[in-house]
Amino acid sequence: MRIIYSGLLSLALLGSSGFAGAAAADTDMRGTGKILVSTHDLDLATDTGVRTARARVRRAAERVCSDYPRIGILPSTESARCRTAAVHEADVRIATLASRAHEDRLASAGMDSCTR
Repeated sequence: MRIIYSGLLSLALLGSSGFAGAAAADTDMRGTGKILVSTHDLDLATDTGVRTARARVRRAAERVCSDYPRIGILPSTESARCRTAAVHEADVRIATLASRAHEDRLASAGMDSCTR
């Protein structure tokens, strides 16, 4: 399997803090697969928001990485590698977004206490 890095592998996260990236996994078989994963409606400063974002990424990775042929009922090794790489890269992005959201929340709370 050949992987092309262009921002985020296989998935692009859109939403919180204006983070966006283009991504592609070149499967050698069916071309390029891309899925945008929105975090716009999530509060990534909370555990619930982060868990929801990760669940969306896992579902998107399943769709993007399902173009590999199956042998029997098990997914191919290439498909599993694609999913693992996509989820790992997205987790790094989600952690960055969550950190920024948490910092923004703390800064906002500090501003509120200064204006009182």
